[in-house]
Amino acid sequence: MQIRRTVSVFTLFSALPLLGRENTDVIFMQNGDRITGQVKGLDAGALYVSLPYVIQTFSVDWTKVARIESQQLFIVKTADGTVYRGVLTAAESGKDRPVKIEVVETPDKQFSIEQAQIVQIAETSDKFWQRFNGAVNLGIAYTKGNETVQYTLGSQTEYLRERWSADLNWTSSLSKSSGARRRRETR
Repeated sequence: MQIRRTVSVFTLFSALPLLGRENTDVIFMQNGDRITGQVKGLDAGALYVSLPYVIQTFSVDWTKVARIESQQLFIVKTADGTVYRGVLTAAESGKDRPVKIEVVETPDKQFSIEQAQIVQIAETSDKFWQRFNGAVNLGIAYTKGNETVQYTLGSQTEYLRERWSADLNWTSSLSKSSGARRRRETR
């Protein structure tokens, strides 16, 4: 029974990368640089991007972005509270013109928004299960002094929609101690 459970968990975690999407989003910077990867989102003036050859997601200054092109479906929120849903495209703009991001919901329904008005961008999908974002955390800490072992397990899940979202966070902690360290007496 234990072997079957271990194989099932290993299979699940090894298959998770297959659920990822392709690195086809293109970010054009104002200095002429071009970044190809996955746009993960925008929050607090930082555009979060994942690259296939970089271990962690990194942030890019949103004010330095000239344009974005992505076929991924995003939810875009503006400073006045308006919410849009669609893929991101942008036409080149002149040096004296503000950068505009186009959110294309359907070929007939496109919105052009000034970059400075966009305050948040988040990935989404048309499919129910692909709207979930989440993480699982596991930690073990050992203290030699009093022979204490602490186990922590946590998870975060988010379900994102255009007008609402739901978050679920769970954390568990277990400590085991075999006692205090004995003192040696010297005479």
